[in-house]
Amino acid sequence: MKTRSQLVALALLLVPAFLLEGVQGQTPAGGPKRVYTQKMNFKLPIRIDDKDRANIQEVRLYVKFGQGGVWQPITVPPTQSVFNYQAAQDGEYWFSVATLDRSGRQTPPDVSAEQPKLIVVVDTKPPEVMLRKISAISGDIYVQCDAQDANLDLSRTKMEYLAKDQTWKAMESLPDQGNVFRAPSLEVCQGLVRATVFDRANNKAVSELNLMTSDTANAGSPASTENKQTSEIQQAGYRSAPPSLPDKGALPPVQESTGSGPSHQMINTTHASLAYQIDQPGPGGVGKVEVWMTRDKGQTWKYLCEDADRKSPVEIDLPGDGLYGLCLVVSNMANAPCTPPATGETPDWWVEVDTSKPVAQISSVHTENGALTVTWNASDNCLRPEPIDLYCANRAEGPWLPIARGLRNDGSYHWMIPSNFGPEVYVRMDVTDRAGNVTTCQTAPPGMPVAPGNQSSPKARVIGLAPSDQRVTMPPQAH
Repeated sequence: MKTRSQLVALALLLVPAFLLEGVQGQTPAGGPKRVYTQKMNFKLPIRIDDKDRANIQEVRLYVKFGQGGVWQPITVPPTQSVFNYQAAQDGEYWFSVATLDRSGRQTPPDVSAEQPKLIVVVDTKPPEVMLRKISAISGDIYVQCDAQDANLDLSRTKMEYLAKDQTWKAMESLPDQGNVFRAPSLEVCQGLVRATVFDRANNKAVSELNLMTSDTANAGSPASTENKQTSEIQQAGYRSAPPSLPDKGALPPVQESTGSGPSHQMINTTHASLAYQIDQPGPGGVGKVEVWMTRDKGQTWKYLCEDADRKSPVEIDLPGDGLYGLCLVVSNMANAPCTPPATGETPDWWVEVDTSKPVAQISSVHTENGALTVTWNASDNCLRPEPIDLYCANRAEGPWLPIARGLRNDGSYHWMIPSNFGPEVYVRMDVTDRAGNVTTCQTAPPGMPVAPGNQSSPKARVIGLAPSDQRVTMPPQAH
């Protein structure tokens, strides 16, 4: 007869079977397998020998959202051949498996004491790609490819040019700059280049650049995705309420705790949805679910609202800007009152409301020797570490192309203007704080003239004259 540990090993055959549906990432020595997928719904096969099923009462798949999540079980009978899992949002999902024998003993007894057997990274968004033409003093043309994605796979990036024979041919990157490529001469190229970029979940983005005009056609916006939630697992969290809330059975995306204490989250609205889970409903079921808040770190608590249908999430309205601690209290009988949180009790969740936008302005924009310098002032109590995004256009109405994004609030930025940019340049600046408030500043018309390197006015002088039927005799040049 096989031991319980051997039965668990049989159930864990779901791990390599899953790899057929995703892209396998690097696995640290002795660590869990990591798989990347663009699918919100996926299957985890279960493989157990028929002769061993009689000793197993049920198979439990444990799952949690990221490192700070809470393990939740999904139970199936040993006769079932697959776990069907529906992800709620992009992110990391940790999986582990246990079995329950006929005597009611689970193996392993505590999955939280062990490493997860599998980590699935759900990523439904394609990379963001931006191409920029760079003209060297030597006359050579280069193309800079900037790509952003949470799970970017740089090894698969491909840059190509459209040859005269209508075929796409590969471009080589510079040895010391993997994202800068040398463009071929127009004798062999039609002037069109493109970048193909993948992430580890096999999401693909394509961006094209016309070297003759510097027009960029970036990849389309990511395909819309649905945020769904199964009844087997629910994560506690907090988020801003969307214009139309989902069904109460569907849990919205949330921010997870990253440590042992309650999470601290910033939002830019007083109306939001609070997601929760009830761990121990008790024999009589749930009577009431109330939300309480504190503004003095738990010294005093104030009733905020009740969730009438006792089903996550619950909509709440906070009084205004400030830091709030939130706590849920539950009664186990329909008419029984809820017991308020005790003085000094630690909140379940901290949320800071900040509806004020940053104060920002573009101080100056000037050009010199083909370069543009932007200076600005920006302030806020909760600015992001890198809150500045700069954009440019040759018309006041756009389209706007990024100069640089994610800049520190240093007050100035120096940028080399492409040689074929246009006669004028307009600058826009976006400043974002930690709550997501954005202030946009833009230079007013007319735009800043793009002057050549030598800005002195041309001069001329008369060097000869002749009647219309005679040729001008040029004076001898001085040596």
